[in-house]
Amino acid sequence: MATNAFQLWYAQEARMYSWLLAAALVSALALWRLVVRRGNGWLWGTLYAVATAWCVYLHLYGALVPLAQAIFVMGWSIATR
Repeated sequence: MATNAFQLWYAQEARMYSWLLAAALVSALALWRLVVRRGNGWLWGTLYAVATAWCVYLHLYGALVPLAQAIFVMGWSIATR
């Protein structure tokens, strides 16, 4: 299996998706903490910025994460008025 070029290629290609999922989850947690204002705002804001930048850096679909989060924040602000 280690000598099969296709297996090596696809194993390395699929690796970024697990990192993208982890970064998106950290970004969503930090955004949730910022929206409900729990804890230190500077810490969660910095964590959100780093995790979101990490999402965008990892994959092109990572750019959809901040877009979906912006839609969530707009809906949240309308619902909690």
